[in-house]
Amino acid sequence: MRELKTLTSVFLVLFLIFDILASNGDSLFVQNVKQFIYSETNFNVDNSFFTLRSKSEKPYIALYISSSAAVRSPYKSKYIVYGINEELAESTALKHQLLGHHTFLYKTYATAAAELNDRFTSYTKEAKCFIMLHEFFHHYKEKLNLAIPYEFEEAIGDVIGNYGTIEFIRLYFARDVEPAIVQKNQIEGIYRIINKTSDLINATSENVRASNRKCQKRIQKALKSGDLFQSDRFNYVVNNAYLLKNRYYSEKYFLLKKVFIHGGGTVEDFIKILKNAPKNSSDFEMYLKGILTENSSQS
Repeated sequence: MRELKTLTSVFLVLFLIFDILASNGDSLFVQNVKQFIYSETNFNVDNSFFTLRSKSEKPYIALYISSSAAVRSPYKSKYIVYGINEELAESTALKHQLLGHHTFLYKTYATAAAELNDRFTSYTKEAKCFIMLHEFFHHYKEKLNLAIPYEFEEAIGDVIGNYGTIEFIRLYFARDVEPAIVQKNQIEGIYRIINKTSDLINATSENVRASNRKCQKRIQKALKSGDLFQSDRFNYVVNNAYLLKNRYYSEKYFLLKKVFIHGGGTVEDFIKILKNAPKNSSDFEMYLKGILTENSSQS
């Protein structure tokens, strides 16, 4: 009995040591990403940025509502945030379903609040870096009051998340860059599926259910090689509201990707382009296309 107690105490001590080491590793990783953000953008995120723990381990919930005939919101608001109140979110979604709309409840463990939780810390280093870089841009845009439309803002976050993660991993982990490239390719592959399906539905308004089912099968196939973060982000039943939510991220992504690459291919270069964006948000897309035209004529 005494030996059993001794072994139990040893295992407990070892567990606590490993837990402390893991926490210290996560803390160092977060600090390295924050340092990378500053070195590329000359922008200091708040001290609390992915440093303070969330008061709850539950996911934050947002409700997206779309027309059943097109990937388009019937309302001015793009989504409704319910925090961790899943019951209220579900009851509200049901009301809109009864009106004939498609609804999608998105559950996320990473938001612009930039708080730590167990789910976030369980993600791969590539996923954590992607999330931090994506959320950084929301903070950056707000602090600098940049006139960037929402559908561009989310896509910019993903471009910075994808390519910034590759930059960061190369800088801090040298040869271990392949998983970051795979992550980027998976996200881009899913976005191509979403864009193609959304365009088809909006062009014809026919066979919506069949298009949604086909889209879901293709996304499920792509997710077979994905990780927990990709599953948390994309592994849902597909309907028009699901497409609407993800289209905010995917529709302008590939235009912004072109600008990122043509502008120099680094987060630093991309941020300079965004910082010089026009004051009128309606001119933003024309501004981006102008950059591509200038670069093409010079080459």
